[in-house]
Amino acid sequence: MFAVFRTVLLILLCSFTLAYAAAPKRTPAATPAAIPVTDSAATPAASTGKRVALIIGNGSYKDSPLKNPPNDAEDMAALLRRLGFDVISRKNANQRDMKAALRDFGQRLRGAEAGLFYFAGHGLQVKGVNYLVPVAADIQSEAEAEDQTVSLDYVMRILEEGGAQFNVAILDACRNNPFARSFRSASRGLAQAQAATGTLIAYATAPGSVAADGEGRNGIYTRHLMQSIRETDGDILRVFQRVRTGVVQETGRKQTPWESISLVGDFYFRPPRTGQAAQGSANTQPTQVAMGYQPPRSKPAGDLKPGDRFRDCDGCPEMVVIPAGSFSMGADDGDDNEKPAHRVSIGRSFAIGRTEVTQGQWEAIMGKNPSGFSSCGDACPVENVNWNDAQEFARRLSQKTGKIYRLPSEAEWEYACRSGGTHKYCGSDDAEAVAWHNGNSGRKPRPVAQKQANAWGLYDMSGNVYEWTEDCWNGDYKGAPVDGSAWNAAVSDGSVWKSASCGRHPVRGGSWFNSQNAARAASRYGNFTTIEASSFGLRIVRELP
Repeated sequence: MFAVFRTVLLILLCSFTLAYAAAPKRTPAATPAAIPVTDSAATPAASTGKRVALIIGNGSYKDSPLKNPPNDAEDMAALLRRLGFDVISRKNANQRDMKAALRDFGQRLRGAEAGLFYFAGHGLQVKGVNYLVPVAADIQSEAEAEDQTVSLDYVMRILEEGGAQFNVAILDACRNNPFARSFRSASRGLAQAQAATGTLIAYATAPGSVAADGEGRNGIYTRHLMQSIRETDGDILRVFQRVRTGVVQETGRKQTPWESISLVGDFYFRPPRTGQAAQGSANTQPTQVAMGYQPPRSKPAGDLKPGDRFRDCDGCPEMVVIPAGSFSMGADDGDDNEKPAHRVSIGRSFAIGRTEVTQGQWEAIMGKNPSGFSSCGDACPVENVNWNDAQEFARRLSQKTGKIYRLPSEAEWEYACRSGGTHKYCGSDDAEAVAWHNGNSGRKPRPVAQKQANAWGLYDMSGNVYEWTEDCWNGDYKGAPVDGSAWNAAVSDGSVWKSASCGRHPVRGGSWFNSQNAARAASRYGNFTTIEASSFGLRIVRELP
């Protein structure tokens, strides 16, 4: 839909997707200390321009009125003013008022560094096109939707033409269609739309679902969003991790927010402060960027804690620290390749790649790119990698950084995949939310981090490319446990099976080439050490002190 370089679009719509923006390739340089990707003490870049926001909250609908959106808009406007935005605010706006405000917004965006659009109210879809509903709209048929509403495409064009370096669009518009009785279709929520490259898209709830309006002053999602933005740590990934946790808990898992991310660098709602910082207002702009790239800062490895993200060098994979714990591994689905459900304990924390190893990361370490889909770019997962190749990558990465890198054990892989939950896939019961498979991939790998992350911020553990694990494929060598009780005993401590004569190893997570059934959290498939395939890649683990 857009072609804005380094634009950040944050869309809280029920059913949008994104196109991933590849980070520019940099020449890696070894460093003995971890480089944190998320660090609240990082020093932001200096600001060179103003920030502008348009806030609209519509609730006084003739059909299906909503009590929260006007309050949401009022409170969001106040919060953003405190963060230094020049705010245009409208409540219960009709179509003419909405379009006039958008024109004003577009004019103020000229020369601005960041633009933010927020809408709370009713949204609907007609044949895959999304519309924001003004008050006083009287829609008697699907054909009238375009004339009576404001299309999301129009809003996005305003943002694009404004030319700001960073654009944010927040739409809490996932409620039931109040005009559904006049529509032929029975669509719930909003339609899936393709966002611009370089985006973070945060969804108020799963695709095709609807969000709760809330019983208090604010809608559930917006209330948690504002609470999280107010936290000292304004890094956007942590902001939405807190939002997701809060909404899931409050709704008893009836509403699960999710995000798709392809940011270059770190994105902040509020700047990390290294000293006294002035409060922003509508007329006083802060002297720091609250959104954008934050240069990484060295941090002792011993300071890493669960949830932290870091890189050990510029070209290294981005890692996420996973806590120790226990989980139910396997499933009782009747698949011969799967192990029966059993309890497994992971005795110590470890770090795992936030994404599959990309072609750019592989080339930075190995000096070559084996991928058949080379036109996919550095942001796509590396493929055509056999188990021996993966071992060599881990060896060279360890040599470069002085840290211990390896493939994950099956227990570690599935523990990270499930991320404290019991979803069918890695982070969701909906394969479309988290996985590229043969039904939606276009028959090729896709750039990493386009789909929803799981609760621990890991992408594409379901789908895209199969991921090699360290263990031997059970039954491939003498003494490998094959029954449920022996399996449970063998992996109860998360141990890794190894054998000099091991010729087969498990791959996990499914791929773009396979059906969504292969992307299930419990699905397993064993293959030979020397096999290369366009659906085989890897995710790396780094041991922690």
